[in-house]
Amino acid sequence: MKKTISICGLMVLSAFGLAAQTAESVPFLALMESKNEVPAVPENHSGNVIIWVHAVLDAQGNPTSGSVDFDVSPRFANAVTVTGLHIHNAATGVNGAIVVPTDVNATTNSIAIEDNARPPIQKQVQFPASNVTLATIKDMVDNPQNYYVNIHTTVNGGGAMRGQLMRAEGRMLIGLMSTKNEVPPVDATGSAVGSVLLLRALNAAGATQLATAIFNVDYTGIAANTTFTGLHIHNGPAGVNGGVVINTGLGGTNTLAAVPS
Repeated sequence: MKKTISICGLMVLSAFGLAAQTAESVPFLALMESKNEVPAVPENHSGNVIIWVHAVLDAQGNPTSGSVDFDVSPRFANAVTVTGLHIHNAATGVNGAIVVPTDVNATTNSIAIEDNARPPIQKQVQFPASNVTLATIKDMVDNPQNYYVNIHTTVNGGGAMRGQLMRAEGRMLIGLMSTKNEVPPVDATGSAVGSVLLLRALNAAGATQLATAIFNVDYTGIAANTTFTGLHIHNGPAGVNGGVVINTGLGGTNTLAAVPS
């Protein structure tokens, strides 16, 4: 039986066709930083964000229903309690109204994050709703530069860090993994199908400004006492060892016990 490792590795550094009624998924990236808040927040918080808009479109290409998915990898400078996670309508340097709220709040659904912890925060918001209009979703897809995502805490109630949305483009890469492909080959059983979804957002000059790599490994034939200590992309052709160019962070004290096949 196959088991799966899923890891989202993030780095700082599209269009979809239409028919009568179609569905599309549009990704956005954002880099939240404390200095982007208005006024700037002195703490050194940051966070990588992936926003997916999944929408059903009518014959004219307008959204009729769907969801906005938040996938946030925060890095707080100290222990905090998160009291809000939203998308706001405003350009860089301007505070704007909340247009896509999540259920994170100060009274019934706060999130306590310990010092040095980096737990992912994942939320989904359905639309249309009383607080998320179809017009907002259409404009956010067409003009993401006019929207920002931010996160609030008990200390920084007005916002702890924020980042403008940037529409992203993606490519899926797949590799067949085997112990015999190592250089030299490893005398052990085990194989896997590894996939990496690469998302990148370009700046006005066409250069990559933000990028993320989402890893998914479906493995089989792994012994019961196996512990995974690394998961990387290397720069090297078949038969040649190369340096690590994208590191998921798996390793050291952040290991993962295999689920035996």
